[in-house]
Amino acid sequence: MSSDSRHRQALLGKLLGAMRVWSDTDVMFSQALADQLGLNLTDLKASSMLNWTGPMPAGRMAELTGLTTGAITGVLDRLEKSGWVKRVKDPGDRRHVIIEGGAGSRAQVRRTARPAQGRHAAPHRRLR
Repeated sequence: MSSDSRHRQALLGKLLGAMRVWSDTDVMFSQALADQLGLNLTDLKASSMLNWTGPMPAGRMAELTGLTTGAITGVLDRLEKSGWVKRVKDPGDRRHVIIEGGAGSRAQVRRTARPAQGRHAAPHRRLR
């Protein structure tokens, strides 16, 4: 094995280790945030997805999350009831609805998450 190959393997190992640490701390941070917001983790992540993808039909949301259409309906029912999302008629096809993030959801997440962001970043500092 060449020196370049060994170097690439070592870098890949470090990258995979860093990804594991990031993933683990993200799960813990997201669960704590969901608890603070009174949501379950799946509902928080579905709401978050809407914030970075923009409005979409419920069927598309089911595809992106890997949830069944029945399961995503339950997620959306809970999120709508608590004001995190709203259903809007699709102007192009009245049989469909578009799911939009609720007006205050991003601001509420930012307010709640801000104090914990430093703790969330701490495990990653040791990877430098």
